Amino acid sequence: RFSVLSKEGEAIISPHVFITDDDLHEYAHILPEKAGGAWFFSYQAPKAGRYRFEIVFRSSKGWVDLRKDIKISGDGKTSEPVKIPGDEDYQIKVRLIPKKAYAEHVVTLLYDISYKGAPLDGIEKVDGFDMHVAAWDEDLKEFLYITPKQNLGGPEVPVSIVFMRPGQHAVFAEFRHKGVVRKVEFVLNVFEEPSENKGAIENLKPSDY
Repeated sequence: RFSVLSKEGEAIISPHVFITDDDLHEYAHILPEKAGGAWFFSYQAPKAGRYRFEIVFRSSKGWVDLRKDIKISGDGKTSEPVKIPGDEDYQIKVRLIPKKAYAEHVVTLLYDISYKGAPLDGIEKVDGFDMHVAAWDEDLKEFLYITPKQNLGGPEVPVSIVFMRPGQHAVFAEFRHKGVVRKVEFVLNVFEEPSENKGAIENLKPSDY
């Protein structure tokens, strides 16, 4: 349960709760429900440990992200990745445009989704979007929540992101098909921005040409 107080009494619009653990192996995305002036959601942690909760919502001034770390007790056992029946019927390829992601630069993640070997055209919108994408850096200092600007139902879903910190980022994406939400996750390396010095470009390797 949570509630948000503001000096102006602004309304909370379209809240989302994103959850991960310390090592970025667990992931949950929950749409809370409102009752009696507060918002409610339930979450069962698969193992003991520290979890990051990001509460994201819109206000009249833009998007707001409130975060809290909560230590959850338990037996400490490591959980196995959760697989939903039917996951094996989907094939997802992710292409980067451009081919490398640089901090403070736009990179587009192009999700190409197939179902049983054929391009998937029937993506069902969740909260008005074909896909929801969340990303944390490895230190849990940067969190991003992104939705696509074009929502055409597939089979390609472009999602443009600006990462501010270089390093490894865990990227989690969700889409819904036939009433079931499917999850796609991968680790993305974000490189430092190449800098110019006296007419030369630094921090490049031969493979960058």
